[in-house]
Amino acid sequence: MRLPPPYEAALVRALHSTSGAAARWAGAGRLNDERLRQRIAEEFGISGGFGSERERVDYWGGIQPEIEITVGADTPVHLSGRELLSAVREALKITRPGELF
Repeated sequence: MRLPPPYEAALVRALHSTSGAAARWAGAGRLNDERLRQRIAEEFGISGGFGSERERVDYWGGIQPEIEITVGADTPVHLSGRELLSAVREALKITRPGELF
């Protein structure tokens, strides 16, 4: 799932909101869906978020990680399940085991 640039940037920031996240993602390699879901949950922790005048991001880890991103006055984008996995794969360029690119 390809997100518009401001939403994708917010997702990437949420996935890198804890110390050392960039190194953990860089060393993640090719992840199957279950392992990717676990990595997202680990990075999101129990819950978290951040915001500014133009953006609000809330995320939750656990068994079913999810994220809600609001940019400006637009309707919030809520991602969980396969949509979240797809958006993370696209944003971080993570392939599945066996995929060439």
